[in-house]
Amino acid sequence: MEHFQAALALSELPQGKSRKVTVNYQDVVLFHLEDGVFAIAAACPHQRGPLDKGTYANGLLTCPWHNWQFDVRTGVSPGGSRARTFPVRIEAGQILVDAGAPLAKPPPPPIELPEDM
Repeated sequence: MEHFQAALALSELPQGKSRKVTVNYQDVVLFHLEDGVFAIAAACPHQRGPLDKGTYANGLLTCPWHNWQFDVRTGVSPGGSRARTFPVRIEAGQILVDAGAPLAKPPPPPIELPEDM
């Protein structure tokens, strides 16, 4: 079953940029690339590091905590892990994301680690 929700106006996400949004209580990072808009979970599957604070280069998003990398289009990591990705479509100038059925309650927030780790 589809649960597409409006996440952001396309005009608010220029090509080459990313932005963290919340859809159905789930934090998602949107990437507007040359070939479309893609959505990946904002928390790294390794230790819930903040992927929205990571760096994007050569098709890969790098987690700022432990340098795990993920393809933002597929969620696949060169190391064999996978981050959750979400279907996206654009309608009437809005970015719609299917983050699944709404959760009964929000998930726990990511763990904040000291800067010197």
